[in-house]
Amino acid sequence: MNFTLLDCVDDKNLPSVSFSGGGSRSYCSSIGILRSLYKNKLIDRIPYFSAVSGSSWIIQIGRAHVWTPVTAT
Repeated sequence: MNFTLLDCVDDKNLPSVSFSGGGSRSYCSSIGILRSLYKNKLIDRIPYFSAVSGSSWIIQIGRAHVWTPVTAT
């Protein structure tokens, strides 16, 4: 079965993204993933992000300066 994240995102299926810890390596990995989500215009459609350690740095920067996630109703 071939599908993309776009096929899964609608009002009933709200995706979440979780990033693991690992200091600067996790930070760099998270940047790449978030960049791809932003480039494909998916970042604003993801209401829930979870992060620890290094990945939490980029999540907070992105949350404050790059995107405004949707609010689940």
